[in-house]
Amino acid sequence: MTATVVRHFVKYLFTGREEAVAYQVDEETADRIRRNLWGEPGAFCRFSTLDGREVAVNLSQLDLVHFLWDAAMPELHAVEHHPARLHFIGRNEAFVCDPEDEDEAFNVFFLLELDGAELDRFLELTDEDGEVVVFDASKLQVIEMSSALVAAGAANFDGELGAGSDQPGEGDA
Repeated sequence: MTATVVRHFVKYLFTGREEAVAYQVDEETADRIRRNLWGEPGAFCRFSTLDGREVAVNLSQLDLVHFLWDAAMPELHAVEHHPARLHFIGRNEAFVCDPEDEDEAFNVFFLLELDGAELDRFLELTDEDGEVVVFDASKLQVIEMSSALVAAGAANFDGELGAGSDQPGEGDA
């Protein structure tokens, strides 16, 4: 017999955008998002969805956040790949591309989470055809991308940090 589970969703309404954007997350992530709403006003809130997307939401562009739940059958399973979807202020349609560079993907989310586009206003991704996409992060409402791609870039970053920490510093005796 299949057990009933509680599913959690976070639904966002943005300034100047007619349609809401909603994501299924686990309970811990929903609680963390709720706590992040009282953070820096220009910050991005980053999280992973249960279907395998990495998401960063521009907190300064929010009108409303609705935390939803329902009792249902078993949870959604992660999909291995999602194209990137970038939602901008004043645009109804998302810009969709399919980046393949895991280091760039991680870098975009890392910088958004780190400084919310204050220091790094223009960010870039290389799409599936090798064409460069440069976007104004200060006008970004939300970005979605494959969690697997971002995680692979994070692993590369951690590997580079680990490799550097094994090297003795100058002047070490």
